[in-house]
Amino acid sequence: MVVYNLDRLHRRPVELEHFITLADQHRTALASVSGEVDLSTDGGRLHARILGAVARAEIERKSARQTAAYRQRAQQGRLHRLQPAFGYRGLQLEPVEAQAVRDAVGWVHDGVSLYEIARRWTARGLTTALGNPWEGSTVATYLRNPRVAGIRTYRREPVVVDGEYVRGEWEPLLDVDTWQAMTAALASRGHRWPERQQQLLLSGVARCGTCGNRINSGGKRQGNSVGHRYRCVKNGSHINRTAAPVDEFVVDALVARLGQPDTVDVLSAAPTVDVGGLRVEATQLHQRMEGLSEAYADGAISVGQLRAGTERLRGQLAEVERRLQSGQRSAATARLVASSDVRAAWDALEISVQRTVLRELAGITMHGPGAGIRYVTAEQVVIDWL
Repeated sequence: MVVYNLDRLHRRPVELEHFITLADQHRTALASVSGEVDLSTDGGRLHARILGAVARAEIERKSARQTAAYRQRAQQGRLHRLQPAFGYRGLQLEPVEAQAVRDAVGWVHDGVSLYEIARRWTARGLTTALGNPWEGSTVATYLRNPRVAGIRTYRREPVVVDGEYVRGEWEPLLDVDTWQAMTAALASRGHRWPERQQQLLLSGVARCGTCGNRINSGGKRQGNSVGHRYRCVKNGSHINRTAAPVDEFVVDALVARLGQPDTVDVLSAAPTVDVGGLRVEATQLHQRMEGLSEAYADGAISVGQLRAGTERLRGQLAEVERRLQSGQRSAATARLVASSDVRAAWDALEISVQRTVLRELAGITMHGPGAGIRYVTAEQVVIDWL
């Protein structure tokens, strides 16, 4: 076997040991431009191992230099390389796409689903930076990216120096406060069923009174049409009933609740939240995650410790974002509460926004109708106002 140099044959000492065994079994001679290496003798094998160890050390040294250089560039706010990004042409804002991002901020606070935002962007003829159609998941990833707020990231985490986010060399689409409020609103939504499956008001919102699982929507053919029904996702025998009467009952109850004299005072009052303190805490958590990455790069901690520490800090960060969002209701809910005609304001909302409003105002538990009962009662659909 002929190679240019021995370090071109294998980059890892363990691979060399395997090759030595195979070469001995198959009586293979090794030749290189720098000279032959006789693997059949102990001296030749020692020479090969030394060369392999030196090559490995050079690789590790080069990797350490590159890692340090990448980290330094990140701490200076400089890009490693310029990649296409939605909302930009190079480092400058693209007006149409930038406006779409700003519109999305308002939609998020209104409770519009990510799937619906993707649909609206697509209707405007917008695609991702790579020319692909938008989906709910790609919208979520994009809006949560700190780059939108002009924040430099390193290993997918915001770079923090002296307790402050490092600003990138590009013009931000959003200011940091606006971006943090938006990501907190997204975090507060938690896990939901895919929007394509949520075509009814209470699907993914109400819970089964028997097992506590979510209620989903389904269909049952009735003649030439399909009637929408609510079903327990775990066991259809728990809940399986026509959706329309339940929706009508819940909406009537909502309109009646919001029509009470104390509604504006009670529902407009948000919990006292130290927004500034929570944002400082979020910055500190990002800084600690950056410290974990540096400790791993320096060999101070193992990959297992890195993963465990990062997972724990991300959990704490999610809780901070949830507390940030708890101090404010969505804009759609605020407008509905203050509306002089609640029924008309409700009917004007999209289904995804209506579900967001219900999540913020009430917890809904659904029970079976019972034998012989054809109408909806407060015992069957229990509404706990928050």
